[in-house]
Amino acid sequence: MHDQLERVKSRLLEAILDCARSGHGKVETAQAEAFIRRYYQSIQEEDLCQYQPADLCEMALGHLSFGNLHHRGESSLRIYNPTQAENGWESTHTVIEMINDDMPFLVDSLGMAINKHGLSIHLTIHPVYRVRRDSENRLVEVMEQNGSGSNGHLESFMHFEIDQVTDPELIRKLETDIEKAMRDVRASVEDWRHMRVKARNISNELEFNPPPLETQMVKECLAFIKWMEEDNFTFFGYREYKYQQEEEKDVLYRIPGSGLGILRDEDDQQHKS
Repeated sequence: MHDQLERVKSRLLEAILDCARSGHGKVETAQAEAFIRRYYQSIQEEDLCQYQPADLCEMALGHLSFGNLHHRGESSLRIYNPTQAENGWESTHTVIEMINDDMPFLVDSLGMAINKHGLSIHLTIHPVYRVRRDSENRLVEVMEQNGSGSNGHLESFMHFEIDQVTDPELIRKLETDIEKAMRDVRASVEDWRHMRVKARNISNELEFNPPPLETQMVKECLAFIKWMEEDNFTFFGYREYKYQQEEEKDVLYRIPGSGLGILRDEDDQQHKS
């Protein structure tokens, strides 16, 4: 059964490539073929069989065209309802497409931003490409993912199909939440090493210069932080606070500039407990 499905997928992929070769796409043929082969490599046969080859060709090449210009260090996002007239294919679903520097947590974070609005995800396509761009950030070449790191860098192309959304306000909210989620992912990935260093410094402080607290409490805190350091914990955010008592109330002040990860962009207003 598995071999039969693989043969079906192989024939469908060749039909998609034939569409690209016959001029459905608006990009150079060799690059289009390399992109399409990777685009549908990990998709289940039953998901692909819901579409016509010409539609799958336009779907992939539309994403490639959207990614022709992309600035490293940023997220490119578009949300649209595809039509034959405008996109060359159509669907009963709304499409979310993104291009990002490849990093962990992208798919899960995008999924959570979508689920926040009670919307279901019907299709997920997430190929990763090694690409080369010119000085103006335009796509020059799509290469093998495992090629030399000196030639290009890895980019994540995400295509999600969700319940159809026609309300412009909901689309705007989706865009806002997705963009925030991507900023949070980037901040966490960029700062995670710094957060691990902070955790290590704190554990050293607890071990060699403990605060004037109960010995058992310090031991438990130290054991917990060491457990976090041993790859048992994912560091998303870190911030330091100054504790004071004012007018018989406990007050926590955020220390400006101490935030890392998803907490590094918060304002510095005081929080009281």
